[in-house]
Amino acid sequence: MTTIIALSDLHGELATLERLAAQPDRVVVLKGNHEQGLLDFVADSSRRDWLDYGGLETLREATRAWSPDRGPLSARAVLIAHEGPLLAWLAGLPTTFARDHLLVVHAGLDLALADPVAATTRHDRLWLDARYWYAPGAWGVFGHNPLPYTIVSGHTPTARISGRYRHDEGPVKRPTARNPIFGIRYPAEYPRYFIDGGVGSGLAGVRLGNIAVLDSASGLLIDAYED
Repeated sequence: MTTIIALSDLHGELATLERLAAQPDRVVVLKGNHEQGLLDFVADSSRRDWLDYGGLETLREATRAWSPDRGPLSARAVLIAHEGPLLAWLAGLPTTFARDHLLVVHAGLDLALADPVAATTRHDRLWLDARYWYAPGAWGVFGHNPLPYTIVSGHTPTARISGRYRHDEGPVKRPTARNPIFGIRYPAEYPRYFIDGGVGSGLAGVRLGNIAVLDSASGLLIDAYED
């Protein structure tokens, strides 16, 4: 069975999420930090951090038909009035998805924990970056994957990821000008794939709409679309 997994990060039109929400039998959507930021702002108008990382543009686009060129508080009220079902759907989205030897999470897991899948906090699942890439106490050295799963994450544009393997067991990764799918894999371990193409990052000219095609039985990438 083929399942389309969307690592969501809300930018621009809510209509995209509405289309995804209409296909629950085909598409699994994971909550990202942008969705949580929207929900926090809807619940409490004083929680305005989201407005600074794409939220203001999203509000303007999402409420243009009802509230053109109004401020964020007016747009928030319009959103609450008109998009209740979509907001409820966003609130109920999972932060991880697992099948066979494949586990998908928006930002990452705390691999230093005894049980990273169960014990990683919701905040870390939505926000982790370098603490997920690197080994504890060895900043800049890629950490091992202790889990019997391939881990797939988005959140950080892959061009910004850099590091080296312990004992030179893999190539050095340097910051680049592009955001293709990137994998970290030590011998005899399942890989970790990073697929964020920078679409919501403001990295003009280097943004890619990455789609990773994975075999859940093996946990391996079998095809990739990077355009």
